[in-house]
Amino acid sequence: MQSADLYSILMGYAKNHRSPNIEIEPFLVSLINHATRWAPEKPEWERWAKDSDRSFRSELAALVEQGKCQILIDGGKNRIFMTGFLTKTIAAAYETMDRDTDIPFPGEESLGIEIPPAQMCTLHLQTELPAYLDDPQQNSLPVLQLILRGTIPSFLALPNLVPRRLLEAAILKIRSFLRGHSNRDYFQHRMMSQLSGRDTLLRETLHLLDSRPMDIVQEIEVGNEFAGLFWLYFCSLVKMELGKKNELLAQDIAALQSVCIVEVLSAYFKARAVRQKAHELALEMLEVKLGGPPYYFSREDIIGFTDSSGKKLLDQYSRKELEEYLKTRTTESRNQELPVLLIFRDQDSKPLFVSKTRLLPLCTKLLRDLQPRIRKGILERWMKLIRDFRTEAAMETSQAFESLVQNMVRDHSATLSVLLGNNTAYLVQEELMRKKRSPAGAKLFDDHGGLLPLGRILGLDRKDLLRGARIMLPFWYSMPIIVPLITFFKRGNKKGQEKATGAQREGQERSGEPNVLLQYKQELIPQGYSLDSYIEELEQGWQKLMKQDALEALKTDIKSLVKTRLRKFLELQHHRNMTRESVNDLAGSLMNDTPAIRELGNRESMYLYVRLLILKYIPTIKI
Repeated sequence: MQSADLYSILMGYAKNHRSPNIEIEPFLVSLINHATRWAPEKPEWERWAKDSDRSFRSELAALVEQGKCQILIDGGKNRIFMTGFLTKTIAAAYETMDRDTDIPFPGEESLGIEIPPAQMCTLHLQTELPAYLDDPQQNSLPVLQLILRGTIPSFLALPNLVPRRLLEAAILKIRSFLRGHSNRDYFQHRMMSQLSGRDTLLRETLHLLDSRPMDIVQEIEVGNEFAGLFWLYFCSLVKMELGKKNELLAQDIAALQSVCIVEVLSAYFKARAVRQKAHELALEMLEVKLGGPPYYFSREDIIGFTDSSGKKLLDQYSRKELEEYLKTRTTESRNQELPVLLIFRDQDSKPLFVSKTRLLPLCTKLLRDLQPRIRKGILERWMKLIRDFRTEAAMETSQAFESLVQNMVRDHSATLSVLLGNNTAYLVQEELMRKKRSPAGAKLFDDHGGLLPLGRILGLDRKDLLRGARIMLPFWYSMPIIVPLITFFKRGNKKGQEKATGAQREGQERSGEPNVLLQYKQELIPQGYSLDSYIEELEQGWQKLMKQDALEALKTDIKSLVKTRLRKFLELQHHRNMTRESVNDLAGSLMNDTPAIRELGNRESMYLYVRLLILKYIPTIKI
């Protein structure tokens, strides 16, 4: 006992007595005697000579709290169990095995120690060790006891020795077994039939085992395919041969323990290599899927990805790994370029993932697919107006026509509106231009980053469409003489209808509702609906989101808020001067300033609802 701190004193005492178990009373006697002898020469020992019992109790409690030792009560006697001595003893035993590879793996009996159950994790080698290797943190005990099947002795190991050090020791013992019995040729001959056609690999493996055993360890760890087959047959053959002996020597026991270890670890590493390969293939398939049709994906779409056999990719990697992959691919940037995976937000602020290389072709495809529908929709719309001998601003001016096209694109393709709703697509185009690569698909932006008119991108010409709508109607709708006459008589008929509905008409006239707002109302309301019936249908869409009482309260609050804000707005700007743009601005302001509206979800539907309420209340408010 040269050092005066209690831990060093205890460890020295345990080493001298070759046991981790220290009886307290004999130890205290030894401590006092030792301190009395050393105190005159070394002052740090005086405290142990003068007040050894109190100092001992105080420092021992701290060592127990730190996990360096443990107090055990055995038959009324208190003793100290030194964990550090135990781990050092086992580590030293493995070092001894490097010099004497014929001895078995260390056990409690061979080391002459008794380990408290609370200090040891017992694992069955064949059934429980693989799970432990996958998650070593499940156990924090300092010692492992590995149990083998049958009568093969169990042995001890430390967590930091498993699996690499354990595997190395086992391979060295197998090499010693083959050398000691001079039976390498025998095993080679016996395995020829089992590994037919792989004679060269068999000979090379046995030669490598004899000359460079650590290379064998590396082949096992990487899950080499032939190594897995070799050890499967070899270990089985050794166990069968040694099972024939009536009495086993120490070298035989060491060989049996070793082939059991190698058999389990070889299978474990082979299975891990297969899982790793499947994991890598799954991530590669994930990348392929993200670059394939339909080229834009929600998080739920990505979670549901499957491989070619229909198996979910999420079964081959964890959700955490998926999230880390998406985070890396959407944030990692090289050479100041955009990430390879871009994120957009839909109307409900949910993420939409699009591969950077697919963004511009996707926009072009969506536009190309949408063009016939937009064209057909405008033709049908204008044919209906012409039949009724009516017109709209979109027929007359390019600006109004572009506004109509934008509204129809937004209504028909929410995804396209999201993709073109910010400057990301322009940045992708600019990045390609810097690389002197032509962007795939149609040109979408001007030189200043502004989105080109959608009508031009879609190849829609206002005059051609108007001409086409007229051509598809009977010829008299285009005759310059007949049309004014029919319009005159139609107006006369309308006057009769106006008299029949005079109260409603007079209310509208008194309100001064502008024609442009009447036209805007017609654009927003689908055919077959009145203003009130369409408002009610939009309200019914919220029934799944909340209880009826809460829904009624919300509707009342929204309507009251719209009326109040509309009245204040009209006090500053008389409603006769209102346009569709001012209606849109007021609706947008209401939504952005009101958390209850903003958080309800389905922003497009709510935006439409608020605009309809504004149009409904404009004629009723008197300034």
